[in-house]
Amino acid sequence: MITETLPSDYQVLNGFEDDCSAMCNPKTAHKYVRMARLWVWVLSVSKTEYEWKYQDYRPHLLRYLDICKNVCKISAQTWGKYLGGLNSFFLYLMEEGIVSENPVVTFQKRYRCPYKIVQEERQIVDTPTLEDIITWAGTFVDRRNGKYDADKSALWKCVFVYYSKSGMRREELPALNISNFDIVGFKLDNLKDLDISTFEFSGGVLNINSHAKRTNCRVPLDKQMVVLVLEYWKIRVRRGEVLTLDSPAFLGGGFKERINGERIRQYLQKCAVPMGIHKPGGRLNERFSPHCLRHWFTTEIEESPIKDSYVEELRGDKRSGSKGRYHHIPTYRLCEAHSVAVPELRV
Repeated sequence: MITETLPSDYQVLNGFEDDCSAMCNPKTAHKYVRMARLWVWVLSVSKTEYEWKYQDYRPHLLRYLDICKNVCKISAQTWGKYLGGLNSFFLYLMEEGIVSENPVVTFQKRYRCPYKIVQEERQIVDTPTLEDIITWAGTFVDRRNGKYDADKSALWKCVFVYYSKSGMRREELPALNISNFDIVGFKLDNLKDLDISTFEFSGGVLNINSHAKRTNCRVPLDKQMVVLVLEYWKIRVRRGEVLTLDSPAFLGGGFKERINGERIRQYLQKCAVPMGIHKPGGRLNERFSPHCLRHWFTTEIEESPIKDSYVEELRGDKRSGSKGRYHHIPTYRLCEAHSVAVPELRV
């Protein structure tokens, strides 16, 4: 039943945001609200503000489609996600008695046909090219004075080696604290006097924070990964920082704040442009992003001789089916599989 007194756009969007926050993870909720705000803007431009009982939504949906494709420059696959967010918004409006029907259901049958979506694959690079990118990223030059910055170079080399050899998603690395690292034989209190060149590596695991897309939170660490992160932490100690287990594992912004995922993407693409593997504003298969490093990692472990169950576990995707739930792989075996599947990077 439609309510007699319709709320303002502000009230509707706030209510939808609260509803999404209660039902979805923060990232998904933020995306859905952003899609809903775009829809409300389309209505306001069409001089139909507050007219939630408007009967013919098709012209406005076509306008929404036009803005998404020609102004926001989204791909056909992303357009499907925008329709999903808009569908969720209309379901909320129906539940609140603000509208009587959901026009998105019939609209997306016509304008989101699978045969109209050109499937694009992310760009994948070979190992030598990846090594060149990380080496390039590891020679950071401060744009303010044009001088080589050894401290930031160590940061970026460490960051991209970790993305490449762990298969982490972009948002997982910035969320890490030092407490997420479990390195055998290492104590944070001894870091200042630690001689990394003589440090005997005997194993380690990175415990990634759990979220909806990840079941296995254990990421094996090899000697290269451990040496790079210890060198980076020693730089922070030398700069006067007091490290604790709750300290962010990686700092950006001049070593003052937790590193940002968007900054990581921007710097990686800046390094990829001169090498001809990133085209700003290009299609999905013409752009290079941190997620491409996850594709390289997955390709390496898929082509290795390790078992499929180990591949799935190293990839860290959400388990499905009874086999995934009941099959537990010991950490030491996972580390052995990682050492076999993932090569050392010459950077």
